[in-house]
Amino acid sequence: LEGYKVAPKMQEHGASASTFSDWWAYKYEVRDAIPYNAALLWEQGVNTGINSDDAEMSRRLNQEAAKTVKYGGVPPEEAWKMVT
Repeated sequence: LEGYKVAPKMQEHGASASTFSDWWAYKYEVRDAIPYNAALLWEQGVNTGINSDDAEMSRRLNQEAAKTVKYGGVPPEEAWKMVT
């Protein structure tokens, strides 16, 4: 959720990221999470996946990908790659 803070280092190391699309501010530990996280990671060249730990939301990862298009301007085809 806060990978954007270290995205250049992740890209340099070759690390991938797995994140929620827009879950932020729901508990203290994620106070710095932002809905632009996936887009910022993608812009830095980090292999980024969008996930969910909720069974219901997992059924709608297409909508989670669409949020990345909306929030971060990620091209739709690239957003699809984040959930497939």
